[in-house]
Parts: sequence; structure tokens; C-alpha cells
Amino acid sequence: EGFNCNMTLVFSLVQAAVASEVGAHVISPFVGRISDYHKNILNENFPVDQDPGVLFVKSVYNYVHGHQYHPHPMVQASSFRSKEQVLELVGCDVITIAPKILSELSSTPGDAAEVKLTPANSKPPCPKLQVPDGRSFRWHLNSDEMAAHLLADG
Repeated sequence: EGFNCNMTLVFSLVQAAVASEVGAHVISPFVGRISDYHKNILNENFPVDQDPGVLFVKSVYNYVHGHQYHPHPMVQASSFRSKEQVLELVGCDVITIAPKILSELSSTPGDAAEVKLTPANSKPPCPKLQVPDGRSFRWHLNSDEMAAHLLADG
């Protein structure tokens, strides 16, 4: 109590839901690690609007803002692989950007940074997840192959 907690290594919606319920200050999904996982498993590249990492951050943002948690956690998108991923998530509460991508963005026209995410337009991707205990949480988490794999890697 009294500490601002950053829930990092978020790879599943159940993690974001529990973090929101317990009052985490920041929820940090890792865009690039999720994208890399899907790219390696499926052996294909995704257009940015279909990028699994980008879509996951959007679902976390919409879940947190759509369910109107109070106080609502900030969603901090991290671990980007491209400037296109960053531009697709403009409007996210917090975005951490590596110097290389920040440099690429500095030469991008200003009108390319259209706001895509806003609390007012957030619609939850699903009803509030009910996770009454640790056993239920682990079941949900382990049911998500990608999340279980990436968490095991740390």
C-alpha cells in the first residue's frame, strides 16, 4: 500500500486485468517481444495494423480504459521494433522508445502521428475478467501459450 507499482512483462490480458484490479500504477505490455514470438512461430511478417504486439497493446488499453478503473493504471507500451509500431499506438498513456526509433521518428512528418487511442473511444475487448484466486490466474495464464512461453523466458 502506498507504492506505485509497474506491472511489467505483461503478455496476457489476464495479467492486465489483475494488475488493474489490484491498483497497479503502470501496466507495461512489450510490443516487440509479442510481435517477435508470432513472427517466429508463424514465420511471417505482419502489416502494422495486424501486428500481434500492436493489437495486444490496443486490447490492454481498451480493457483498462473501457472498464474505467479508478484510479486507472497507465498503459505503457514498450519494446518496439519499428517506428510504424509506435505510430500505430499514438495516444497510449506512456510509450518508451529506443533512441534509434526516436531518431527515425524525428524525421517523420508531424501529420503521421495521428492519435489512435483515446480513453473516450475505448471499448473493452471483453467483460471484466473474474480471477478470484491464484489458481484461476495460473490457469488463465497457462492457457495462453505465448504468454506462458514469454514469461518463462523472463
